[in-house]
Amino acid sequence: MALAMLLSGCVHETAADRAPRSDPMGRLTPVGDSPWRQDLGDPELRGLLRQADLGALDIKIALARLERAQAEVDLARAAAAPQLAVGAAGAVGGRTFASRRAVGSPTLEVTYDFDIYGRIARLRKAAALERTASAQDLAEARLLVAAETARAYVALCAASDSRAAAVRRQASAARAITLVRVRVSEGVATARDLDSRAAADDAAAMLDRAARVGVATETARLAALTGVSQPPAPACATGSNPTGAETVAAKVVDSRPDVQAALARLRAADFRRAAAVAAERPQFQISAALGAPDAAVSSLLGTGVLAWALVGRIGETLLDGGAGHARIRIAASEADLADLAYRKAVLQGWTELKLTTMAVAAADENLAAAQRAGVRAQGRLDTLRIRGAQGVADGLALADAEEGLEQARDVLRQARLGAAEARIARALAGGGR
Repeated sequence: MALAMLLSGCVHETAADRAPRSDPMGRLTPVGDSPWRQDLGDPELRGLLRQADLGALDIKIALARLERAQAEVDLARAAAAPQLAVGAAGAVGGRTFASRRAVGSPTLEVTYDFDIYGRIARLRKAAALERTASAQDLAEARLLVAAETARAYVALCAASDSRAAAVRRQASAARAITLVRVRVSEGVATARDLDSRAAADDAAAMLDRAARVGVATETARLAALTGVSQPPAPACATGSNPTGAETVAAKVVDSRPDVQAALARLRAADFRRAAAVAAERPQFQISAALGAPDAAVSSLLGTGVLAWALVGRIGETLLDGGAGHARIRIAASEADLADLAYRKAVLQGWTELKLTTMAVAAADENLAAAQRAGVRAQGRLDTLRIRGAQGVADGLALADAEEGLEQARDVLRQARLGAAEARIARALAGGGR
């Protein structure tokens, strides 16, 4: 009997249960491809997205919650299985303080709950749906991490480009200052002209400092998202050409992880309410005992010593002060809340999808206009350079044209950033598609 009790204590434990808790960062890893699909055609961003999917803390947290939900499923499943308990019962006492008697007996008890009204089955279904919701929460976390990674990468590209533009502007401003100084010495320019060019040089230096801060900030964001201490310098091969307006399909909203999670939680709440109703109906239980059953069984059979017993129990609570009704009302309220949360998720999904689709179309139009403006500014500069080589163009006019081209490039850079951001937001609203 002692050996049986020792063995029974080991049945409930696995090697992982007995081992020290492992590091969740290395143990918790998402399975399968990420639901995020938008990499903007950039292979480097594609690699960063993979790193973020494997190393982001938010994803690790969602994985841990999914593990807990799976444990809840296993616990609910165990309630429907036969229960076997072994042990021993002993007592010592006497009729007087001078007498003593000791008795002992091994015990074996098998219990099985007949789920007549489906209480256990509904709880199992609710646990399974909660696990489904947790799986969708994991998908949502992977989407959000991927979206933040893509945004940080695009912003880093823009900051790097801005820094390069600031360096070009400083070089152009330095050349213009040199020309103005020569003209001041020749008496054809004033100190005010020199101050104006110096102000342009200071502005370019300020832009350079801001760009450096931007590069450092977005690099730090990427490091936090991917778990890489020093992400590689971005190649920034992102392209975002106008593709026309996109259509909004109902199945896109329905497939969003947050909508799927809300639907699963609604169904789980409905099953919990049904289980609460079933719990208030008569419950039937049968058990078998070998050895010393509890006192209630001995009293029921009219004897203090039993070798074995088979016991059936059926019961229903007649008076509970309204607790059962309150539990049903609580479950019903939770189902109502889950229903409203599902409706809100659907409405929010539709709104986000429509707005982001419109934003993509507008961003594509802005990008096309900025590209045309950039071509015109480049054409003006090329013309002035040709005329300058022929000695018929002014050096300051050339510097102004260079500044005009940089301004056009600024607009184009922001338009590209806006188009990329719009597509990232559209992909996030569409569940990664």
